[in-house]
Amino acid sequence: MRDVGRSLSRSITAPALGAASALAGITLVKGFDRLTGIDNAQAKLKGLGHDAKSVEEIMNSALESVKGTAHGMDEAATTAAGAVAAGVKPGKELTRYLTLTGDAAAIAGTSMSEMGSIINQVQTSQIAYTDNLNQLADRGIPIYQWIGEEAGVAASEVKKMASEGKISSEMFLKAIEDNIGGAAKKMGEESFTAGVANMWAAVGRLGAAFLDAGGKGGGFFSQLKPLISDFTGSLDSMGDVAEKAGVKFGEFFASVVEKIKTAKQWFDELSPTIQ
Repeated sequence: MRDVGRSLSRSITAPALGAASALAGITLVKGFDRLTGIDNAQAKLKGLGHDAKSVEEIMNSALESVKGTAHGMDEAATTAAGAVAAGVKPGKELTRYLTLTGDAAAIAGTSMSEMGSIINQVQTSQIAYTDNLNQLADRGIPIYQWIGEEAGVAASEVKKMASEGKISSEMFLKAIEDNIGGAAKKMGEESFTAGVANMWAAVGRLGAAFLDAGGKGGGFFSQLKPLISDFTGSLDSMGDVAEKAGVKFGEFFASVVEKIKTAKQWFDELSPTIQ
């Protein structure tokens, strides 16, 4: 019975505990990555002049746009910051914009942040130029055909329209919406790869909930931020002490160098035989 118990411990219990520890570690890492991504996006929004209420509304749009998809909240939050800077209004307009960005990213097989940088360029200029369309076409999205259908012209005419600045950002987004609207959620439900990514996103949410106490401000992450600020201030206040210590160290080093020079001079003055 003792031997059987040891065998079971080696083959079942130890690996199970190891796997549990590994999963806990992954959960914390992904949770921390999620929290830092969201925190960076919120800081960017505040830097752009948004108040706490506006930031909360924008973050709600980001969350709504990635529910049930393989995209992470941190990606959506970063994309949202760029979108708002490009002129997208917080609320329903932003939610739609982020959702379409996620749909295009899912079809193209790229990250939401990468697709967001492309679509934000269009939103900023309010016009989709040839370079913007080519970036989507290169990622496997038949955007020329979609815009052609939207505008009622042949796909070959779309390039001419783009070069003349006749494709508005709204036409561009409408073409994406009419053809792949909701694609990210469908892929999240049906695609194995997207399903796995969605699972890891859930792991990240779990880790974030643990590290930040569900966003109630009493968790590790919320308490760590002011501690870092305090520690930075403490380091800065030690400047005078470091300067004085540096002077002492410099004097000590100079005395060592002087002694080395004296020893070398003494050695050089010896006869070759004694050397």
